[in-house]
Amino acid sequence: MVLFTPMNEPSTINNQACRNCGSKLTGAYCANCGQQAVVHPPSVSEFLHEFVTHHVAFEGTLWRTLGLLLFHPGALTNEYVEGRRRRYIAPFRLYITVSFIFFLIHHGLDDGKRPQLFEVSKPPPATSPSSEITPPSPPAKKSATEPMAPEKGTAEMNDDFNIECEAGTALCAGVDRYVRPRIKAWKENPAAESRHMIERAGNDLPYVAMLMVPVFAMLTALAYRSRRRYYGEHLVFAFHVQSFWFILFTLATPLSKSLSDLAFFIALGYTTVALQRTFHGRRWFTVLRSAFIHLSYFICLVIGAAIFALFLFLT
Repeated sequence: MVLFTPMNEPSTINNQACRNCGSKLTGAYCANCGQQAVVHPPSVSEFLHEFVTHHVAFEGTLWRTLGLLLFHPGALTNEYVEGRRRRYIAPFRLYITVSFIFFLIHHGLDDGKRPQLFEVSKPPPATSPSSEITPPSPPAKKSATEPMAPEKGTAEMNDDFNIECEAGTALCAGVDRYVRPRIKAWKENPAAESRHMIERAGNDLPYVAMLMVPVFAMLTALAYRSRRRYYGEHLVFAFHVQSFWFILFTLATPLSKSLSDLAFFIALGYTTVALQRTFHGRRWFTVLRSAFIHLSYFICLVIGAAIFALFLFLT
């Protein structure tokens, strides 16, 4: 008894069931789940086309989407909010596409153009065996008026990066488990630890950037709270704006530092115009709101970068 026709043999569509959900087929696609009625093993060209169109968003709608995104700030968000969505790439999918290209190019840059997170100083030259060695001087006696060393109970770090704390406390347990091994590793091989930290930052940075998109949307919603719009609309705006940022810095960063500086001001101007065309309002109020959003977002980026750096150091 044959339950399924071979996948490489075409079959009639009428009176057949969808192989995905079992619903009756009445056309080229299933009316219930949307899968194609005739399923066959894909060729190499079909596989590549499916991968590119579904994961990289490289299709006809891409150029229409990029036209609005690049040359009409805020228009793409307005189109989405007003319900004209099928003709454009979805906001999250667009963000994933351009951020993927940005970080792919970033990883392809050489060390001279890639931004350095840490500068590791070269170790001092070793002294020759014939150099004169002076014996260490005896420690000076403490006077009665000299302040006493802090009592154990709080973590103290001296010049040799040795941390002292009272044994048995939760603070000391955390220091022994997380901090001391990392400090020891940095003291033994700072160059290797620096390279490891930079590699970790490059791998994890896309996820951190994605986590900052809802923060930008929250700041936009806070600045325009009187508009009483849904948070989802602000999230769509954030995806579109930051997609433009990725495209802009993808084009500017590999060329020269002066273009990167210019791109920063272009991004500020673009976001301000997009705010005006999306949320409307008086221009001066839009400028003030834009300044509030960007300044607050910068503070959030600094805090996030500090937390991210601490996470990289401890792990």
